[in-house]
Amino acid sequence: SNDDSVHILVIGKTRVGKSALINAIAGDKVAREGQNTKDITREVSRYDFTVSDVTYVVWEAPGLQDIIEDDSVVITNLKSALQGECDHLDLVMYCTLMNRERFEQSEEIAIRHITEVG
Repeated sequence: SNDDSVHILVIGKTRVGKSALINAIAGDKVAREGQNTKDITREVSRYDFTVSDVTYVVWEAPGLQDIIEDDSVVITNLKSALQGECDHLDLVMYCTLMNRERFEQSEEIAIRHITEVG
């Protein structure tokens, strides 16, 4: 897109707070968040909002490392969703829980998958 919007991809494992982060950035409840399985993001979601005269286009990816869907499926669906809708990303935010002492190998693998969206 040829606009002045800030394009952000929010990605990470299931249940790490991706939707809550998007809502915090927006200053409003734009993304559905919750603790129930029915509230887990299953498809790539797009949120458009303006904060302090800056227009944001935020893409939320379904959770990586999910038992229901393989990461390669998530990445393929993400590529498809962005194709024709977004010609660049200004920022990619990888969300993780901060209650662990070390970065897990599975998270490294997940981040490597993200580079395939390129």
